[in-house]
Amino acid sequence: MRLTEDVDVSVALAPDEAGAFLTYLPSVGFEILVDDPGTFLRETFVLPVLDTVSKIRIDLVFTSSEYERGAIARARKVIIDGETISYITPDDLVVVKIIAGRPRDIDDVRSVIDRQKLDLAHIRKWLKLFDDELGEDYEERLLSLLPKKSAGSL
Repeated sequence: MRLTEDVDVSVALAPDEAGAFLTYLPSVGFEILVDDPGTFLRETFVLPVLDTVSKIRIDLVFTSSEYERGAIARARKVIIDGETISYITPDDLVVVKIIAGRPRDIDDVRSVIDRQKLDLAHIRKWLKLFDDELGEDYEERLLSLLPKKSAGSL
């Protein structure tokens, strides 16, 4: 798995619900990294911010679909230094990386397939729904990355 230089955080808000949230960010130590956050957020569903203490860039990913909200609900809870942190499941990570489709995302999917036990039925269900909705071939992209013997789960 590749170490990235930022953190992606899903926020269970649609961009048009983010007004008060955007106003609150600077008061808790986050610098918004774009000039027009409302427009940027509506166009990309992502808001880049900087944690002014740690100097870590965070991409706040605003979510509004059934899938995204379900992925938040399915997140694994891990306690680190007494704080509960939610991490995306390997299955949902594969879904979002397949959809992103950049070469580095596909490399990440290969790494997850090699290292994790996956529920391929869950992954394929969501990719098929996205295929139908968006006219893409995400499920085929996934199948091309699987070992030939894999059909139901890894």
